[in-house]
Amino acid sequence: MKNQIASLVVLLFSLVGVAQAAVPTLEGLLRNPSNKEVLTDTVELIYRIKDESIIQYGSMESETSQAPLYQKIYWRLQEGRPERIYVVTSKSLNFDSSSMISVKDLDDKNSQKKAEQALLLSTLNILNLNYPKTMLDSIKNFAPEIKFNRDLVNYEKASYYQKYKDYVIAKKKAGKGQSIPVPDQMDQGTFSKMMGERYYNQQERLKLVRAGDEFVWQFENEKISFEFGNQNYKMKKMQFSNMEELITFQFGDYVLFDGQHELPKYMVIKRGDFKKYKIDFLEYKNRNYKPNDFAKLINKFRESMAKPDEKKPENLTLPIL
Repeated sequence: MKNQIASLVVLLFSLVGVAQAAVPTLEGLLRNPSNKEVLTDTVELIYRIKDESIIQYGSMESETSQAPLYQKIYWRLQEGRPERIYVVTSKSLNFDSSSMISVKDLDDKNSQKKAEQALLLSTLNILNLNYPKTMLDSIKNFAPEIKFNRDLVNYEKASYYQKYKDYVIAKKKAGKGQSIPVPDQMDQGTFSKMMGERYYNQQERLKLVRAGDEFVWQFENEKISFEFGNQNYKMKKMQFSNMEELITFQFGDYVLFDGQHELPKYMVIKRGDFKKYKIDFLEYKNRNYKPNDFAKLINKFRESMAKPDEKKPENLTLPIL
């Protein structure tokens, strides 16, 4: 009987993970499942952002003709989490003294001055770091009624699972001939019943729906909506209601950048009916820097900013960080 119970415990451990993966939660989906854990101390990203908004003159419409800007972001990580974030903005991909616009030092609170900027950083944290905290904070700001994993746990199953876990550990530590009391309700019938229940309770707004020729996981309420791929769980679309205006993010096909990490080829941000910005991801790297070497890198950018250049445009209409 005891050997049978031990075997069932091993099965329970394995099936809990499978069950959670098969029926996702919103919090579990807010990641980039294609990317492995970042093992370096720095992540570098370069992208181009262009204003593709529509300008309306009476009944006439035309696209904006602003030149694109380029941003280079450095995430300095501590145990996989962003400790400091540095953003360098330039009017060219060279990031030299003749094109530099700004060098900013952000922290994890990300100075949320505008909704687009806060959501942009939150999205980049997910895509590049698998770090959803800033996005979860943004969601709570928009829709505090949304429940996350800690609110969805089936505590009856979690307690039952813990009893099995404690029993296996005690049995393993015990010497030969020692008797370990079997917890209550470890019979086959109770085990089968508990295995039939979800570890997380159903997230009411998260559903598998058809979108064109495919199925997607869709989370939708009055203020927020998300759309993820069915098989790969990649982010496809998200929308936020900001007062009277909608902010929408749409993601292009995911492509491999450094042989290990995938990002969408581009991302489109729309605000209302006429504001539209396109971000093209250009370069992604994982690097290790000694603290002094990294400080020298950032100081070099700052020194470039210190050089006077009257030709530098202050293009602040884009939702740049």
